[in-house]
Amino acid sequence: LVQMPEYRLMRTFTVTWPVADEPVQNDLGIPVYQTLSIELTGEFGYGDIVSKIVAMKYSDSDVTAISLNYLNSEFVDSAKRSEYIDEYLELQNWRQKAKDIAKAALIFCQNNGWID
Repeated sequence: LVQMPEYRLMRTFTVTWPVADEPVQNDLGIPVYQTLSIELTGEFGYGDIVSKIVAMKYSDSDVTAISLNYLNSEFVDSAKRSEYIDEYLELQNWRQKAKDIAKAALIFCQNNGWID
């Protein structure tokens, strides 16, 4: 009797989305779409996808600093306040885009029977 080792299969999913609506020309003059992507391995869910996309642009330290600056913006001069608010809104816009991409990715995976 030979005992076979147990193998765990892991799937890797790549989530890719366009950066812009219009293509740009590459070095060969061919129109191509610029994209960003993340890879997910093993078990993952909505929050994991959102976190990974947000982390592409913002480290945990960045998120903390931007959030704290925004919370303290009422205590600084108007120019700095405007800067802090703009940074915060940019972060929030990126988070919303990450949420939209995560929803679309999960719906795509469900529609193709890859996840329940």
